[in-house]
Amino acid sequence: MYSLGAFGLLASLVSTSLAAPAGLEEQASTPISSITPSQWAALNQSAGGRLAMGYPLAKPCYSFYKGQPVTPHTAQCAAVQNGYTDELYIASQYGGYMNTNWAFCQAKGHECSLDFNLPSDATYYAPPASCYQGSVPSYYINVQQVSDVQAGLAFAQKYGVPLAIKNSGHDYKGRSSAPHALAL
Repeated sequence: MYSLGAFGLLASLVSTSLAAPAGLEEQASTPISSITPSQWAALNQSAGGRLAMGYPLAKPCYSFYKGQPVTPHTAQCAAVQNGYTDELYIASQYGGYMNTNWAFCQAKGHECSLDFNLPSDATYYAPPASCYQGSVPSYYINVQQVSDVQAGLAFAQKYGVPLAIKNSGHDYKGRSSAPHALAL
């Protein structure tokens, strides 16, 4: 795993390189749902098998996800409840955000959270409450080497998929989350 300093520098270089290619700003964003399974599989192979689906931190507690019935995962939910107010736990979870508002979809008000004051309060996420993806990117690459970043950048540029950079630092402007995006 990269240190905060090294990955922060990498993220800075990535954001600088994204602004550089001519015409990239003008390219329309592609709905992530239009990317085919074979395209995702090719990205996963390019990233050494480190492509994963992103989910909100509290998803294991809910009986509904995106309005559809799902089976809650009791053990995973208990782990989330126990770590919900612990910054080290949150930072170690892909779908966790220190400032939980950045996991919410600001435009639609969709969220998937627990009661921050009492994470064990099951009435907060009891049916009919539904967990929504919010602004947690749909896919992410667990970056372990420079070639993972290169694969993600190339994929985002080729297909017009929005890209978010998330590491263990803080982004009080919410740029580490983006709905329907690929994250590094």
